[in-house]
Amino acid sequence: VWKLSLRLDESRGEVVYQAQFTPPVTGVAPVYVPFLAFRLVRGPVEIPGAPKISNVSAIFQIGFTCSQFVIDSQMSQLENFRNGSFQLDIAEIGAYSDSGKWSAFEEQAVRAPVALTDAE
Repeated sequence: VWKLSLRLDESRGEVVYQAQFTPPVTGVAPVYVPFLAFRLVRGPVEIPGAPKISNVSAIFQIGFTCSQFVIDSQMSQLENFRNGSFQLDIAEIGAYSDSGKWSAFEEQAVRAPVALTDAE
């Protein structure tokens, strides 16, 4: 599963805000990840009762991860995950404000990323 991570301070610990997202299979297309989708996690495990991000101007660092674990209250593995090389092409990163994107995000299916061949 692809995850976008946000760190709100200079710490290097494993506690960050994360949201799962699904990039387009081919080509370049916008992917919207609403701030409401981010959950505070320790590793792949969601911290219960943690507050949502309330101050987006406090974002210190962003990162992208391809993981075999979905964000959950326990350490849940993604079915059909294969180890290998993965590639995420990023054309642009930005922020937006549109509450209508949340419902579209909820409908995205979580699926295993496709591993690249050795030639790729």
